[in-house]
Amino acid sequence: MVIPVRDEAALIGQAVVAALAAMTAAESSFGVRTLLVLAFDTCVDDSELAARAASAGDPRVEFVQLESGMVGRTRAVGVATALGILRLPPSNVWIANSDGDSQVPAHWCVEQLREAAEGAAAIVGTVIPTASSDMNETLSKWADDYRPVDGHEHVHGANLGVRADAYLASGGFPPVTHDEDVHLVQALRAGGYRVVASARCPVRTSARTLGRAPHGFADYLAGLQSDAPRSR
Repeated sequence: MVIPVRDEAALIGQAVVAALAAMTAAESSFGVRTLLVLAFDTCVDDSELAARAASAGDPRVEFVQLESGMVGRTRAVGVATALGILRLPPSNVWIANSDGDSQVPAHWCVEQLREAAEGAAAIVGTVIPTASSDMNETLSKWADDYRPVDGHEHVHGANLGVRADAYLASGGFPPVTHDEDVHLVQALRAGGYRVVASARCPVRTSARTLGRAPHGFADYLAGLQSDAPRSR
């Protein structure tokens, strides 16, 4: 599992705890080896300290530091680190991806592996923004347009899984500042890989309107606040 992190000291602890719980469930259900790579990009806060406290020395967690400023490159470095540590045939590796401000459900990895066993090369999932009183109107606008159903058209880096051989053959995450997830999914589909759009395991993510990556989910919510929504 790969999570990019940029100044997420307030939220990364919850993300790590949720990720480790999902990994443990996958180990119990499938007998697989799991690994969590946290890729810290240009952090100037205590994100790493918070992550280390939350992981409590768990040997399944790997910490990577880089100065990229591009979430696409950060995700790609995280994936490359995981593949280098695991040293398994790419066809036997599943790369689950989330975000530092997000919490995956306990059955998330299990469901992704079940879809993989049924022939999926990638899975795009849905998200649930965390509610707050000052965001009620914005989230109501979001809910009006969002389609959390199987077969949806959404792509979120916070809820994305891909088989490593398909990932590599499709060029991986490109070194861009935004929409790296969209570019990867487009490449997978263009390559004829089976991409499953599932709503069964939504990931809870921050509903903030000032994000860490430009043109991401936070910018989309900000657009709703200003009545200038973007597609996301």
